[in-house]
This record gives sequence, C-alpha cells and structure tokens, in this order.
Amino acid sequence: MTSDVRALLIIAASELSSNEIRSLAQRISKEGPSWLTQRISLLREGEWTSGPIKSVSSSKSGYDQERMTEYQTIIKKVENLLIKEAGMSKTSAVTKLSSSIKSDLDEEEPYVPSGSKIAFDIWLARLFDAVPPSLVLHHASKIRNEIVHGSHSRSNWPLSQADD
Repeated sequence: MTSDVRALLIIAASELSSNEIRSLAQRISKEGPSWLTQRISLLREGEWTSGPIKSVSSSKSGYDQERMTEYQTIIKKVENLLIKEAGMSKTSAVTKLSSSIKSDLDEEEPYVPSGSKIAFDIWLARLFDAVPPSLVLHHASKIRNEIVHGSHSRSNWPLSQADD
C-alpha cells in the first residue's frame, strides 16, 4: 500500500467533514508540502496542540532557514547557473525552471511552489521538498546551456537512468 493511500485511509477514518477535508486540501495547495510536514513534525514533537501557529509562508521562517542550510550548496549551484552564468532575473529563473520541471514530470499537475513574494533561495528550498534536487540541477543546467550555448547543447547535469 502506497503512502498516499495510507494517508487517505487515515483521513477517511477520521471524523472530519467533507468541508473540513476540502479546507485542508485548499490550505495544503496554498501553503505547499512544507506547511503540512512542519505541522506534522510539531504534532509529533508535542509542540503544537491547539491554536494558531506561525505561518511558514512568511519569508525566512525557521523552517525555511533549516531547509536553506540543508540545501545551501545546491541552491548556490542553481543560482550560479541561472542568475550569474545565464544572466537571468530571479523572476524569469523561477518561471523558466518551473515550466521546465512541470513539462518533464509525468504527473497530471505536478506541485511546484509559487515563486511570488518570496526570495529565490527560499523558493528553491521549498522546491526541493517537492522535486529531487538532482532534477532541479538538471533543469537549471539545461536552461543555462540553452541560453549560453544555444538550444542544441547537452546538460552538465544529465539525469542518470535508474535500474529497475
């Protein structure tokens, strides 16, 4: 049984109404997976039992700082490829990288966090919660090479094929 099926079974067994489930789904869609994982971590640690909790969507929250520290090297590589080497603005880098990743994933509508009103490095840290960092590096390198060398260049970060 997959983890998403197990999670749905837990929700189905709860006493949440359809409206409450819909509201939760909308909140997760708005805030992103990091919001959900942070709340679950706090519940498991016994630090969040009731009442409002500081939003993780505010810039440079503790959760975002932790993620940025964890992914600092990869964030710097992506920034270097897109901002410095390719000369892209951060806004265009978010747009182009989001589009490239979405077009590559098999999912019907893959989750890629919104890049609006947050710093580029925070957006990347949140992106790594949804997409493997190696995939982000692959796409960043591909975009950089298309801009610097033209559209016929090969990626410096090719994806390795998994043995099934």
